[in-house]
Amino acid sequence: MFKATKNTPANLATLRSNRDKLLAATDWCLTIDAPLSLEEKEAVMEYRAALRNCTKPEEGAIATLPASDALPSKALASVRAVVLD
Repeated sequence: MFKATKNTPANLATLRSNRDKLLAATDWCLTIDAPLSLEEKEAVMEYRAALRNCTKPEEGAIATLPASDALPSKALASVRAVVLD
């Protein structure tokens, strides 16, 4: 997986591309008929919020993708299937 050491425009573009792929991979989790409990959907929503915010790091921090450890197994399988740049 891509790991930036600086917030260059090229690195941020790669990060945004990877973020977009991960957001798309978890879209199904928030549909009405997704086979996830309310708690699992909340974990997915928190992960997706972290994804949306990952390209806006705090001053001096390196922008990185959030960890997917807290995702329910069904959603985690979708995330792991994504081929990142």
